[in-house]
Amino acid sequence: MNLSERDRNELLHLTDGRIRFDEPMARHTTFRVGGPAAVFVTPRSQPELTTLLAWIDDRGLPFRVIGGGSNLLVPDAGIDRIVIRLAAGASRMEAHDAGDGRIRVLAGAGASLPALCRYAIRNGYGGLNRLIGIPGTVGGALAGNAGSAHGWISDVVESIGVARSNGCVVQQRADAFSWAYRSMEWPSALMAGRHRPAAIVSASFLLEPSDPNRLEEEAREWMHLRKKSQPIGQACAGCVFKNPVSAPAAGYLIEHAGLKGVAIGGAMVSDVHANFIVNTGNASAADILTLIEVIRNRVMQRWGVVLENELVVLQD
Repeated sequence: MNLSERDRNELLHLTDGRIRFDEPMARHTTFRVGGPAAVFVTPRSQPELTTLLAWIDDRGLPFRVIGGGSNLLVPDAGIDRIVIRLAAGASRMEAHDAGDGRIRVLAGAGASLPALCRYAIRNGYGGLNRLIGIPGTVGGALAGNAGSAHGWISDVVESIGVARSNGCVVQQRADAFSWAYRSMEWPSALMAGRHRPAAIVSASFLLEPSDPNRLEEEAREWMHLRKKSQPIGQACAGCVFKNPVSAPAAGYLIEHAGLKGVAIGGAMVSDVHANFIVNTGNASAADILTLIEVIRNRVMQRWGVVLENELVVLQD
């Protein structure tokens, strides 16, 4: 990306210096791999984000907004874009009476999803507890409709604040979005015109008053099961593949294709859960991508099932 000295100075001014050029994305993904982003910016507030988006839009520069990097793979060559990750200032959380017996919880897109779940559990707001243990940010969770066997974030979201590419922010009801397994599609009304959706900036959730002790007990049980069945504490990015619609779960297909423990370079199919690839310490993005194709081909040969990525691979 060819940025003039003036552009660089303007970016530094817009973000009060919270900007890095040629920033290794390995520092910002849970896989701990990935080459440099041309520009990496961490706006600390919604106004700062919208001002930045308008600046980018005026110049027609490519950009990408990311969450916590917990379901993301960046190629070794990096990404020639402005990468935006909301910082702590975009992570407010507050609760209000919704007027119908439920509690409306507001959260910034940069808020940690685990922190939001803990906030809801501690205050006795039921619904988000089903997402306990899922890493990442609220914005990233919404963009990928994060969920578990117990439910999806789309089950409890009421509305979403969306910033258009020109920095204008609009509020959209959740039912205007198309929600599916591990996916969310923008409303068609937002896709019209030049200034398309650019970033989720906030969300409101409708939660049920509940006993915090019961919510805490359920959360402990679910976290115990998660720790037993997933490679918690290892460098990974969650499930690599989506579960097929009309076949056994991806982890079952991979394990029974004999792939547990198979490694390419520093990337290995987890011996705890076969739908996870772990970085054993020195993996490259190329190792991970090669292993993904080995898995996909072996499962196709063994089961006749084509596995679809759940992992998001950033490309220019």
